[in-house]
Amino acid sequence: NCSNNRMIILNELEKLSIYMRDKKELTIDDIKNCIVSGKEADIGDLINEFCNLNESKILSLLENIRENNEDIVIIRSFISYFLKLQLIKYQLQNVKELTSDFLRLEHKIFWKQEDSIKKHLKIWNSKDILTVLESLITLEKEYKSSKLDNKILLENYIFSTVEEFK
Repeated sequence: NCSNNRMIILNELEKLSIYMRDKKELTIDDIKNCIVSGKEADIGDLINEFCNLNESKILSLLENIRENNEDIVIIRSFISYFLKLQLIKYQLQNVKELTSDFLRLEHKIFWKQEDSIKKHLKIWNSKDILTVLESLITLEKEYKSSKLDNKILLENYIFSTVEEFK
């Protein structure tokens, strides 16, 4: 249900790429696990509220997103976003000003995301971004190896991290 919106298609392809990181073959089930209709909450919305440290919206977004996405896709989307933030932070050391061209051309940031990215770059310093990245990678490993209810792992991670960085 992507109609003609190329950004939606690009976002869905990026989710597939993140999801398929370790896999060699793409199946219909993989696509169904990743692709959502435009009317549902987006993983980007969850990441945005997480980066804004906004606990009040996170749980409802997470539940909505989980209806159509596996937790591993959510975790990998967080990793991808924080890697992007870290790269932008690093490159900003050599750039005088954070411009729209820098975000759009260098990092393929859609214009609707610019304000959020700029806000997140102010909220999160490089050390904290790195800490979150390390903990997300650990979470992904735990998620893959745990015999516990993985739903609890992701929820605990999100809420404890938001609390830690508030």
